[in-house]
Amino acid sequence: MPLSRSLRRPFREHAPCRACAFIIALLLPLLITTQASAQAAATTDDQPSVIRGTVVNRLTGAAIPRALVFSPDSRYAMFTDGDGHFSFTIPRDETAASANNGKSNGSISLFARVGGVRRASNLFMARKPGFLDDHRSQRRAEVSADGELTISLSPESLIKGRITSATGEPVAAANIQLFARQIQDGLPRWNPRGSARSNSAGEFRFADLESGTYKLATSEWMDNDPLTSIPGGPKFGSPPVYFPNAADSAAAGAIELSAGQIFQADLSLSRQRYFDVKIPIANEEFEGGLMVKVEGQRGPGYSLGYNTNTRKIEGWLPDGSYTLRASTFGAGSATGTLGIKVNGAPVTGPAMGLIRNGTIGLNVKEDFRPEQYPSEATWSDGTHSFSYRGPRLYLNVWAEPADEVDTTRAGSVRPPMRDNDDSLVIENLPPGRYWLHLDPSRGYAESATSGGVDVLHQPVVVGPGSNLTVDVQMRDDFAEIDGTLSAVSSPAAAAMDSSSGPAAWVYCIPLADSAGRFEQIPVFSEGKFSANTIPPGDYLLLAFSTRQPNLPYRDPEAMSAWQSKGQVVHVTAGQKTSVQLQNILTGD
Repeated sequence: MPLSRSLRRPFREHAPCRACAFIIALLLPLLITTQASAQAAATTDDQPSVIRGTVVNRLTGAAIPRALVFSPDSRYAMFTDGDGHFSFTIPRDETAASANNGKSNGSISLFARVGGVRRASNLFMARKPGFLDDHRSQRRAEVSADGELTISLSPESLIKGRITSATGEPVAAANIQLFARQIQDGLPRWNPRGSARSNSAGEFRFADLESGTYKLATSEWMDNDPLTSIPGGPKFGSPPVYFPNAADSAAAGAIELSAGQIFQADLSLSRQRYFDVKIPIANEEFEGGLMVKVEGQRGPGYSLGYNTNTRKIEGWLPDGSYTLRASTFGAGSATGTLGIKVNGAPVTGPAMGLIRNGTIGLNVKEDFRPEQYPSEATWSDGTHSFSYRGPRLYLNVWAEPADEVDTTRAGSVRPPMRDNDDSLVIENLPPGRYWLHLDPSRGYAESATSGGVDVLHQPVVVGPGSNLTVDVQMRDDFAEIDGTLSAVSSPAAAAMDSSSGPAAWVYCIPLADSAGRFEQIPVFSEGKFSANTIPPGDYLLLAFSTRQPNLPYRDPEAMSAWQSKGQVVHVTAGQKTSVQLQNILTGD
């Protein structure tokens, strides 16, 4: 289409008016400046980012050369140089964090944004032989003000030793077991940490150990050498021995291992003659297998077992006094104990009687506010379905042995036996002392008593065939805690956002003579924390920079050392308590 005459006129005939020219002249510098700033920001964001840092020994602060530094998804990895330094060049599209939980393209964000500035996150980790390889280097990474990382690695500790006979000869192929004292549900426990076998020189070694408390024991070592053993003749062996040459775990010495320490733990076996032991089972109605233990011999013990053909406990023991304990399996289980003495001759009898294990029944009373909760649920064993109501809907209960060596979960509430079976009963508990755990999803246990014993703070004693009742009072009038942790101001905490996880943790620990429930509350970068389901009571509040899975919060003696490092608060039902904590503890 041909242009109109007006459009074909020269440009000079349509110059802008003076007012428009003035406005353009006024805004042009601002527009140019804004555009330049946007271009500069875009250029900066579009450029690759560089993450730099150093890997150091946590104890000495010395740089660690040839340490492997890597990202959690293994997209980036490199060795440090001779001075412990590393650096990664990260493309822009790999570091841009989206609204998808701080992730980009389905990968973990390598940066956190603080005050509009991207800083390297602490998600890089490091490892090297001779240092602990358990990913704790991630939480020990520190971010400086300029965004550089410092990753600290803890040197491994070692326990090594040599096993010899009474004559000083090395003992080869002997089994050694290591136990670590760890905190489990707030109480100390001796848990198996690993096993080893001595070499031809009698030497053994446990590596990659954290600082902590350990015990060491050998397994029973039987002399089966065909050159020294006579078929049908006397039987010889070496009983289990605990370092330093103790007969059982109670008399064993604890090995206090510091970070980077090498501990020498030599053991000497005593060769003794063993004698036949045959103990009949008195219960004629008993059918099935038996688990046999020698009381006092926790961990590697004596090799006694149950012979289903002869219906006897059989094996070999050296001279000494012993208490045997045998337990059946499954529903309707029973336990028997018997003391015997071996004195230079075989032992046959007396018979051991098995007594049905004990039960704990719970009588639950509720004082709840009128709120809408499910009134009924269904449980199925694959064949039958049963409806149940009441405390079964929200109260999880189990018993745990109070013996710090026994780490088994002894029993929990049996499933429903029929429709509307609302009873809460823990069956088949062998004789012993137990902690009773009450874990409700609704409300809290204000009290739990059995025969005048406060089982929230003391173990309950179960005897042979006993049938105990525990009275439980449930309430739901929670208190609230709202607080500020003023110490969350370090560069590492400042470089964290919600996608990187909490900057600290606040632990609410009930005092020994107070009702209450242990709670852990996350603290984010702004230093705020709150919880609105705190049972009323007196609490010690402690703030840590990292999670504390080994905090002995149920051990009043151990927690007394922390009393001066926190703040004691009293919380009242239905009310909010505001607190401000000053100190943040490392917990390492």
